[in-house]
Amino acid sequence: MIYAIKLLYSFFLPPGIFILLPWVGVFWLYRNRNKTGARLALIFSLLLYFFSTTLVGQLTIHHLEYAYTPPQKPDGDVIVMLGGGGVTSPDMNGATGILSGAASNRLLTAARLQKETDLPLIVSGGQVYPDTGNEGNIAKRQLRQLGVPENKIIIDDKSLNTEQNAQYTKKLMELHHFRKPILVTSAFHMKRSVLSFEKVGISVVPFPTDYRTGRTISIYLNKFAPGDFENLHITAKEWLGILVMKLKMIGTTDDKKDAAAEAASFLFLPIPGPIPTLHTC
Repeated sequence: MIYAIKLLYSFFLPPGIFILLPWVGVFWLYRNRNKTGARLALIFSLLLYFFSTTLVGQLTIHHLEYAYTPPQKPDGDVIVMLGGGGVTSPDMNGATGILSGAASNRLLTAARLQKETDLPLIVSGGQVYPDTGNEGNIAKRQLRQLGVPENKIIIDDKSLNTEQNAQYTKKLMELHHFRKPILVTSAFHMKRSVLSFEKVGISVVPFPTDYRTGRTISIYLNKFAPGDFENLHITAKEWLGILVMKLKMIGTTDDKKDAAAEAASFLFLPIPGPIPTLHTC
């Protein structure tokens, strides 16, 4: 009963309630004998509901998240953690600025990995917006509080996006003579990040973290609750970024004909990636 109540709530709380509104329009149009309009409104509302369900969001992002698996014994000479957002809110000991949820998960994984390997750690991330704080500086402070030695932390506090993460990290790697980075970022972000580093000539060891889905996706009543557009938004953003990256790489690769064919095929082929295991409850 409790799960049915949770599902019912989701239809009357934002953004679920906005999915109900077109159904009101369907009823009104039907009452006014505008059957064509009613059908169109019904199709629109059903599509909106379908793509807003938790299950669809998880199924779409799952392909990105499991493109790579964290290695049991990562082999590299430096850890590279990509920033993922922050806010200028109060932190411990009077400090200002904390990392967002995704960035905090990346930070925790990077800190644990550094403790295991004793490798240097590059944190790449600047201040994207006036109220977000400088990710590199925030991460350095928090890493020190987690016990990572200061002489093991190298920061890039200028990067504003994934492409710049790769560019500025390359400069730091060349400065410190690193050759084999272990790349730590959110699982959904890893595929685009790997491409960005390949574009600047760096081959990375992917170490994904911050998973939003489990390897097995269970199906139960609340997975059909409406209003979960976040995973769908993230997936669309990542695939658009990957497409743009592939198009940019056409001008940098030696065999432009093959690169162009790969970018063109990307537009028409189904989304690649492992097929999730579904489990019904």
